[in-house]
Amino acid sequence: MNGFWSLLEPLGGLVPTSIVAAAVAIVFFLQRSWKDAFLWSMGYTIAVALVAATKIAYFGWGFGSDEFTGLSGHAARAAAVYPMLAYLITAGLNRKLAFGAMFIGALIAVFAASAQVALGSHMIAEGVLGALLGASVPALIIARRRPARALIGVKRLSVLLAAVFLAAVSLKFRYDFDQVLREVAVELSGRATPK
Repeated sequence: MNGFWSLLEPLGGLVPTSIVAAAVAIVFFLQRSWKDAFLWSMGYTIAVALVAATKIAYFGWGFGSDEFTGLSGHAARAAAVYPMLAYLITAGLNRKLAFGAMFIGALIAVFAASAQVALGSHMIAEGVLGALLGASVPALIIARRRPARALIGVKRLSVLLAAVFLAAVSLKFRYDFDQVLREVAVELSGRATPK
C-alpha cells in the first residue's frame, strides 16, 4: 500500500505546485484581473509562509509536540492550486461542470494530504489543517469572482495546460523543503540540531 501513497505524495510537492501557482497568477494577469492576481499571489505566499513558520517553530524551538510538528505543506499547496486550476479551466462553462472540476481538484488535494499521513510524514491534524489553510486561498478568490468569468482564448488555456504538463514532468523531482526549514530553524534558534 505504501507504493500507492508514494505515487500520490509528489502531487503536493513544492516544484509541481509552484509551477501551477505561477500559471494561475499569469492567467489572472492575462485576464487583467489585477485584484485576483494580487489576492492569489499574496494568499498563496502567506499560506506557504504560515506552513514554514509552524515548522520552523517546531524544529527550532520545539513548539508543538510529537503529534504536531507543523502544518502539512503538501496538503496546503495541493488544496490551493488544484481546485483553483480546475476552476480556471472550467470558469464560465456550465456551473455544475465547474463545481465538478473543482471537486476533482479538491480530491487530488485530499489524496496528497492522505499520502503524507499514510507515509508517516504528518499526523491527521497536520494534514487537515494544512489542507484547510490552502483551500482558503482559492475559496477567497472564487467567492469574489461570482459570476464566473469565462477563460477566453487559447493563450490563457495554453498557459494552464503548459503548467499542468510541466507539473506532471516535475513530479519525479523531489525538493526537501523541510530540510531547508530545519537549517533555517537551527540558524535562527541557535540550537545545535533541530528538534
